[in-house]
Amino acid sequence: MLDHLLDSFKQLKIDEYIFILAPHDHQTEEHVKKHYHFKASYAVQKEALGNAHAIYQAKDLVKGDEIIVVFGDTLFVTDLGLVKKTKSDCIIWTRKVEDPRRFGVVFEEKGFITKIIEKPDKPVSNKAITGLYYFRNSQDLMDSIKYIMDKGIKTKGEFYLTDAMQHMIDQGRKFVNADMKAWLDCGKPETVLSTNQYLLEHGCHHVIPTKNTVIKRPVFIEKGASVENSIIGPFVSIAKDANIKNAIIENSIINKEAIVEDVQLKDSIVGEAAVVKDFFKKLNVGDNSEIVYDGK
Repeated sequence: MLDHLLDSFKQLKIDEYIFILAPHDHQTEEHVKKHYHFKASYAVQKEALGNAHAIYQAKDLVKGDEIIVVFGDTLFVTDLGLVKKTKSDCIIWTRKVEDPRRFGVVFEEKGFITKIIEKPDKPVSNKAITGLYYFRNSQDLMDSIKYIMDKGIKTKGEFYLTDAMQHMIDQGRKFVNADMKAWLDCGKPETVLSTNQYLLEHGCHHVIPTKNTVIKRPVFIEKGASVENSIIGPFVSIAKDANIKNAIIENSIINKEAIVEDVQLKDSIVGEAAVVKDFFKKLNVGDNSEIVYDGK
């Protein structure tokens, strides 16, 4: 996910990347140092007090510069060239959704955003905030975050970026909305799988040689994986050093070093170095019957 996200910014000249990490997250820094050569800094959010509080941890690194803020569970397809053209103080990228209750939403009047509501209990706007933002002056943002924290302004018990941005709007800052061509949410297992489908359908597919295996494209099998005596696909991603044997796998993600043998998987995510074996079921089902497997 991180690699796809960083690839999205290649069209811009970025001076520095700042990664805001949870405590004990050493993987991200190690991965970036190993695979990238851009200037990178790191900040740690020691307590999970909300996404605005997380962003505030970078206050000493941004120094009033113009910045792009993006959440790590979001992939996107959009024109980032807008940041070079806008005369507004902030751009919020949104996408129309059927059920916006999981997201923040925006209201517009005369071409500018006037109201932001975080995760409304009742749908009041279908323009969901996607987790991608541009701020012309990062100091304005940090000052507003400090304001909501000093005043104890919280949403659902946390300090939210939406409240800080609403304060900026109330102070006269001009916010505009930009539509996102594709929004690939990775916040839940089912959305991770749908995002995987999108990426596979839009060019992120690759298959290495396999042994006695049927491939139903689109599929991604990374170099270093071993696959034999299996049926793979459609919509399957298999990471390097995974070992797949005697398996039927559809619409699933198998992470690196996982071992999957003698199984049938669908709509599944197998974690790194996990072991899944002997997961076939044998059933004799009568007409008009319904079998629901509850994991027991």
